[in-house]
Amino acid sequence: MTSKTIGNFILCSLLYFKVADGDSTYVRWGRTTCNSGSTVLYKGFMAGSVWNDAGSGANYLCLPMDLQFSNYIVGRQNFSGSLYGVQYNLMEGYNINNKPFSFENVGGQDLNFQDALCAVCHINRSTTVMIPGRQDCGKNITHWKVEYKGYLMSTRFNQQRSEYICVDEAPEAQPASSENKLGGAIAPVQIGCGILPCSSSDIDGYEITCAVCSV
Repeated sequence: MTSKTIGNFILCSLLYFKVADGDSTYVRWGRTTCNSGSTVLYKGFMAGSVWNDAGSGANYLCLPMDLQFSNYIVGRQNFSGSLYGVQYNLMEGYNINNKPFSFENVGGQDLNFQDALCAVCHINRSTTVMIPGRQDCGKNITHWKVEYKGYLMSTRFNQQRSEYICVDEAPEAQPASSENKLGGAIAPVQIGCGILPCSSSDIDGYEITCAVCSV
């Protein structure tokens, strides 16, 4: 991104990836690799605002590992927005014996407070979509392809709101990073039965699945 100031206004231009007609991109949250048939544009860290900040962005970003900086102000400015790394916040109960996620990509260790990773993937298919509540692309759908499946995650109920994202069912984490640092945090999302179509009251509180599909 390049920018210049005219009066009190900052103008900017955005640099973006040019993909061929019929191609598309998606973020694979929780992994640094893409599905077979997809190309990794870059891998990075999941990033967002601080969990208790009222401002900054509400969406999550996949921030490249090799950051570049241009003009900057030395020192933190308290009027600026913020972007921090995001950690898995599974809390008690999400352990080896009681878990929605597979821990195979973190050596069987606990994901709690580990730094979340991501990859931006390019695919030679025209459309990608995230489907909440499914682990496939829908009933009787044959021409859509599952890029990955997992679980819906967002901030905890008592934190500032953010977006819902689909995190891979077997997440990766930054090695040797298990410190509960000030920053962003994501937790599994559970269904609340009532208006939503639950088949029985026993489903209330189940972790919601998701799938990213392409066509």
